[in-house]
Amino acid sequence: MAPSSYSSNQVLASLLPADLGLLLPHLRFVDLPQETVLFEAGSTINRVFFPHNGIVSLVVELASGDMIEAAMIGREGAVGGLSALDTNISVSRAIMQVAGAASVVEPEIVRRLADQTAVATYDIEQMVKEIQSAVSAGVMGMDKFSEEVRRGMAEVQHVGGELSQIIQQVQALAPRVESVNEGMQAQATGAEQISQALMQLSEAAQQTVESLRHSTVAVDGLMEVSSGLHASVSRFKL
Repeated sequence: MAPSSYSSNQVLASLLPADLGLLLPHLRFVDLPQETVLFEAGSTINRVFFPHNGIVSLVVELASGDMIEAAMIGREGAVGGLSALDTNISVSRAIMQVAGAASVVEPEIVRRLADQTAVATYDIEQMVKEIQSAVSAGVMGMDKFSEEVRRGMAEVQHVGGELSQIIQQVQALAPRVESVNEGMQAQATGAEQISQALMQLSEAAQQTVESLRHSTVAVDGLMEVSSGLHASVSRFKL
């Protein structure tokens, strides 16, 4: 690849010509098909990638075991740059999400060239800090989101338990409600029977009154007859 072609990667394009000239002899151009794994989390990084196109996805495993995408890097950055100046150990899994191409170099070369020029050191350190900050922020954000989801699920389960208890209590009250309903129906039946009995008593009372009235008339008639007899007996004595 001609020197002018390296400008498609913004990190390489940002280097001073003298610094880029020191790095160019060690760069190799590689094609990176989709789903190519550049390195695994926890593994030693043996190459630094400067993408010219395509997208690299950095995947991090959370404490819960879930996998999340912490960052995406394209032609504006570099992949594995942290190893050039730091531990050589990857904190994430790097995989090609979109196929592309990149220039690669061994981390030892980057470290050696960084020692030779303070400008190159500063540029690479800034790049490393930006990538590290992006990854850390992504992981922290996803951890917080996962914790909120777990709390939400716990609250839903708690509310579900309370609703289940309420349903059980309502179901337990059903026989009592049925018993009360039966009692009310029995009371209604008793009240109807009492009402019928009162009506019968009323009719009987009316009949008794009528009988008494007839008896009174008969007694009056007997008294008149008795008075007549008494008068007749008085005349007979005289």
